[in-house]
Amino acid sequence: MKRESTSSIIPIYEEVNQYEKSLMGEEWVKQKKVINYWLILFSMVLFGKSFVFYGSAALVLDVDPSIIIAIIVMIILMINIGQLFHIYYINRLIKNGKVKGFWWKQLVIASVIGLLVAFVMMFVMILYITSGI
Repeated sequence: MKRESTSSIIPIYEEVNQYEKSLMGEEWVKQKKVINYWLILFSMVLFGKSFVFYGSAALVLDVDPSIIIAIIVMIILMINIGQLFHIYYINRLIKNGKVKGFWWKQLVIASVIGLLVAFVMMFVMILYITSGI
């Protein structure tokens, strides 16, 4: 994990990283560091899950494709809306010169919103499963 690297497989992301790094400075480095730690943690959780449930037939579910499509659309919307807010706040904070501490505030807000959406999705899935539709 190179903390200072702005390189990316997709060229437009490399340009965006360079732009954000030039505007945010040390906050950009902190942001990337936290994102990398979360990705490592998430990867370990998924690897552990696959290791524990390897060969289990209990994970095969007959799920309605409309539910999967709805979840995919919801995830795509969340990612895009999150990116729009990120871009808006970055540009607004740069104009006001209040970049210090930005990333931690955004991390807390994103975590709370993510948990709320996860609980709503779980509640809807439980209702769907128990309704027998």
